Amino acid sequence: MQLILGFFQNDQPHLLSYNCDNEDGYREIKVHDKSIQIGNLGAAYQNFSKDVSNLLWLKQKELSDDEVLVMLCTAHLQISISGDLLRKGVGGFFSGNYINKEGVTWLKDTTFILYSLNEEEIRKGTRDPNIIFPDAVVINQAIRDEVVVVETPYGELGDQWRVFRNCIRPTATKREREERQALENSWNKKWHFTLRQELGNAISDYYCFMTRKDDFPLKITLVSKNDNENKGWFTLKRIDDDGLFQTAFKDDFLKNLFPLSDPSAPFVFQWLRSESPEN
Repeated sequence: MQLILGFFQNDQPHLLSYNCDNEDGYREIKVHDKSIQIGNLGAAYQNFSKDVSNLLWLKQKELSDDEVLVMLCTAHLQISISGDLLRKGVGGFFSGNYINKEGVTWLKDTTFILYSLNEEEIRKGTRDPNIIFPDAVVINQAIRDEVVVVETPYGELGDQWRVFRNCIRPTATKREREERQALENSWNKKWHFTLRQELGNAISDYYCFMTRKDDFPLKITLVSKNDNENKGWFTLKRIDDDGLFQTAFKDDFLKNLFPLSDPSAPFVFQWLRSESPEN
């Protein structure tokens, strides 16, 4: 068994790992000053994860803590999809938090847009998103009172709403079950309707566009809600109850979603901001 422990003490962050059975057969606790990985998914995933962490380490002065977290979660969501990690028992939805002297802050509301491209139509000059993005998928995620909520078109029809509550210890007594049910009822009363409206209309703090084909480089494009409102780059409009959205893009934004011409290029991160002169 392996664990990663992160905490804040004496105004300093600390990152530890615990391994109950290291290579020498002993229990081991290590202190780390950067990133750490555990598990055995193989070199490709580990190298990607390491490269992403190193990139964020280099860019940490350019990004807020919220932006670092959303980039990290987006990167691992994309590699889990492109690498088909669900077949290995890993993946699904990625969320997280960061810790500082103010406490714990969870991932802001985030919309993930997974897309492939009809490159033949692009070469023809087509700009209709419904044609050039034939298999786009919209996934919305929000966290309220430490409960993770995901709206996704994956799964059974009518089951696009997923709620993940943190529960380390299962309820054992009738009283514990009643207390948990009361907590769930209180959370539903406070958040259910509001989140249904917000997630159903893709109202998020961040929007993350991710390629999902294997024949061009992994590319992640991130935009904040404020920057999109300033520039009017794109709109997402729900058109049915099965998680389908109608999209519209400005041409100067659309070009940022196209893949690089060199298929051997590494993965690409880009954060588009409204103050950028080229945008």
